[in-house]
Amino acid sequence: MTLVPPSHRGMDALWAVLAVVLFAVVPDAMAQDRPADAEFSARVAAGWAKLVESDSALTSYTVDYEYGRTLPPELKGKSIKDEERYRIRKGPKGALIERPRSLVAGNPDYQFELKRDGAGSPWAVVGVKEAGAAKPGYRLLLDSGLQAAYFFPASSFPQAPGPLLIAGLESGTLKLTNPRETPAGTVVAFRLVMPNELSDPKVLEAETAKIEKLPAKYRDQARAVLKERAKGAIYVGEMTLDPALDYAIVAETSTFENNTSRKMTMERKLRRVQTRAGSAVRCDSFRASEYFEKEKITNWEAAQMTYGSDEVVPEVEFYLSHYGFPEPRGVSPPAPRSRRWLYLGAGAVGLLVVSGVLGFVWRRRQARKHDST
Repeated sequence: MTLVPPSHRGMDALWAVLAVVLFAVVPDAMAQDRPADAEFSARVAAGWAKLVESDSALTSYTVDYEYGRTLPPELKGKSIKDEERYRIRKGPKGALIERPRSLVAGNPDYQFELKRDGAGSPWAVVGVKEAGAAKPGYRLLLDSGLQAAYFFPASSFPQAPGPLLIAGLESGTLKLTNPRETPAGTVVAFRLVMPNELSDPKVLEAETAKIEKLPAKYRDQARAVLKERAKGAIYVGEMTLDPALDYAIVAETSTFENNTSRKMTMERKLRRVQTRAGSAVRCDSFRASEYFEKEKITNWEAAQMTYGSDEVVPEVEFYLSHYGFPEPRGVSPPAPRSRRWLYLGAGAVGLLVVSGVLGFVWRRRQARKHDST
């Protein structure tokens, strides 16, 4: 059987089909790796810096928090739902979050945790963590991913406080790609590497040293586990940014890079307000969920923020002695604010007023004497 070569017309048709396929597929493939341009990233970083500044100016507010778990019908377990109220207090060098049965606070010297049976019950100390030279105790608390959505309600990713997101843009641990405009806002793909305790070289060195003390047959496996842990949690997905609200993250969908069976979503309601310091963005509420695909279980949480006046929180509230416990050795808490200076100030103002009145009366009398002469 003799093979007959295809006609030129047939070849032309074939190449035409291939061209259509290539031009349809290649741009999409290239778009998957298209990074956000430098100008866009700079606008996002500048907007997030404003959000962090607005969040940092908040000093006292409450969070009405709900959480629960939804189970599929085939599981006999019962879905749960509960609610709590949190109290947030922040100062220039301190922060705390109080729940009905727990309180976590930090100051420049240390971070501590208290527990109790319920509202009105006495507190008991659970633990005290001394601050290092590089990071004050209150920063240990503010930088915690577990509290991110409460201390930085407008600028956080669900598990990352705003300052960490900005640092991630600068270092490359947060990468934004494929920005596109939609009616809901600017949608951008992202990859976020969340650091953990092993990000500290000293901690990693200590953990590595422990492995070397294990029996030889376990070391390779332990090294592999440690290497995986040192990578941190890696989130991948899409987030929706609102340019009118300083590029705040108004929604996101994500999963873990090494475990795509866990699907996470978050929606946040924000608004722009006018404060004494100027324009600011406030987060009124958020709702987040985590779906476990294999088990068909959904964990969810929702929060409603109520903001009070930006009062100055006394620094003593961030210390153990404020709750009736002794301070760690070498720590001296700030003295409680006294009303003495208020009284002295009021007295000084009163003296000025009285002296002004007496001076006015004296000048009037002198003027009358001069007229009579």
